[in-house]
Amino acid sequence: MKRFELVQWYPSLKDYFKEGDVVECNSKFVDYVKEGDNVTIPRKEVENNPDFWKKLEDFKVLSFKVLKDGQVSVKNDVISHCKHNVYTGVESMGTYTYDYLMEKDRFKIYSVERLSDNEVFTVGDEVIDTVNNRRTVDRISVYNGVDDNLKGVLQIHFTKGNWMDGYWDYLNNIEHAPVKPNKEYEILSFKKKISGKIYHKLWDGRYGYVDRTMSIRRSTLDEMLSYDMYDIHSVKRLSDGAVFTVGDDVQVTYRDDRGRIDEIQINEYHRGGLVVVLDGIRFSILNIKHADKQSLFTTEDGVGIYEGDDYWIIDVKYKNGTVVQKTTAVDAPLVDHFKRFSTKEKAEEWIDNNSKNTYTEDEIKYALEGSTIGYTTNSNLIISKVTFETLLNLK
Repeated sequence: MKRFELVQWYPSLKDYFKEGDVVECNSKFVDYVKEGDNVTIPRKEVENNPDFWKKLEDFKVLSFKVLKDGQVSVKNDVISHCKHNVYTGVESMGTYTYDYLMEKDRFKIYSVERLSDNEVFTVGDEVIDTVNNRRTVDRISVYNGVDDNLKGVLQIHFTKGNWMDGYWDYLNNIEHAPVKPNKEYEILSFKKKISGKIYHKLWDGRYGYVDRTMSIRRSTLDEMLSYDMYDIHSVKRLSDGAVFTVGDDVQVTYRDDRGRIDEIQINEYHRGGLVVVLDGIRFSILNIKHADKQSLFTTEDGVGIYEGDDYWIIDVKYKNGTVVQKTTAVDAPLVDHFKRFSTKEKAEEWIDNNSKNTYTEDEIKYALEGSTIGYTTNSNLIISKVTFETLLNLK
């Protein structure tokens, strides 16, 4: 953005301009930028009157980087600014002019000084842009395109974020981002919302999965966080190495809240910079722990059974409760007419202690229904006690 300073007042100028005032230029007008005022003056009036308006230099290039094989090299390739607007570097013992470096594609601006406040910005710095987004400086360039209003303007380009974000901003519009506190977490995986694919952290720090062609699809952390198609799936707390995954049962360390993790979110307003969401409430990753395991039920012999444990049941409605069956505990409603035991021996012991020598009329009818064992006298079926107990599967 071009800036000019009024060095001498002239009669056709509006009265509320005074010497020393600074104005900034946009696409159609030169805007008076003094805080609290909203005064405009035609752009050409400023640019075509150098006796009255002095063009201000907004920046000074402090250093360039040398491109090697199309990439910025990271070792010994900084060409620093020296006196008399010439630059020197390790590539040779000679010096370079600013114009020469700007003309050659293999030299890229690496750092600049903003002259209004002497702030220095370097490729790789984290900054806050016009709309208060935290961005990383990817490259710095001076506009030399077809728009005359932007010619000579320094542009700060950012690493790609959300596709709707602007990818560059004016030097005067950015500020250094506050230093982030040390992260208390490491993101281990993301989950793609539509397909459910899990992108795990790879050896190179990026995230990916192996597709059907056995190719690894990789994305950087910034890319995974910038697109709305991925959710954080699992994280590691660095202080103790505890791993938390969406769906885990957790409890809050300082209150009675307990539940399953619905979401994991980055939130720098909470301690640790990361929160988990339990039933719509956010809790810092520093304030949770894996929930103590709770038993699903207690057996007849007083043993707690947890999900996945094996145990033995007797269905008291099946064959008069004389059959022992093994099963595995799941988190589901309990059946009222089941007796549950921790071991087969305990189940058999219960049968021994609860076997019958007398039977109700309904039990007798159930045992004899459809039976051809025994003989009939005066319309009555006569069977021995041993045979009857065999029918009931009793010992």
